[in-house]
Amino acid sequence: MSIAVILDTSALLRAYRYIMSDEIYYLLGTDRVFFYMPPSVIDEVKSQRFMVSFLSLKPKITVMEPSSQAVSVVKKEAEKMGYLGDLSDVDIDVVALAVDLTHRYESAIVMTSDMAIQNICRVLNIDVLSVGKKIKYVARRMKKCLNCGMTYSASLDKCPNCASNNYRILVRRVK
Repeated sequence: MSIAVILDTSALLRAYRYIMSDEIYYLLGTDRVFFYMPPSVIDEVKSQRFMVSFLSLKPKITVMEPSSQAVSVVKKEAEKMGYLGDLSDVDIDVVALAVDLTHRYESAIVMTSDMAIQNICRVLNIDVLSVGKKIKYVARRMKKCLNCGMTYSASLDKCPNCASNNYRILVRRVK
């Protein structure tokens, strides 16, 4: 079984030993693991110490740009779930690359500690290998207007009913 593991910045910084050793193969139960990351992850790594880590991992990682179609899918789902404002362009690229690679591999797994990325991946049926705290359920964010009581998308700035800026964030379990 061949598996694509897509790394975000937190995985690159925290999971160095998993990637360099054979531990990841044991953890995933296969020796056919291929590592990927979008170029934007490299741009996000600012520390010279971590750049040295990346350079030592570079032979094991394929740097690949996600398709614009996959980016659109991820943005649409993130907006629907209320996480678009929490996801950076790098985060969107990571998940979009996973969407692209699900068509090429038997399994695509995103390695991350980011909770918003984990939420979006779960909704898109992409497996996650957490390098930190793992989510227990998918959470959807909504806003509730304190003026008229209407519940609306977290991506909107104002209430669509009364145009009020006063709101409370609601978090609801989806799965």
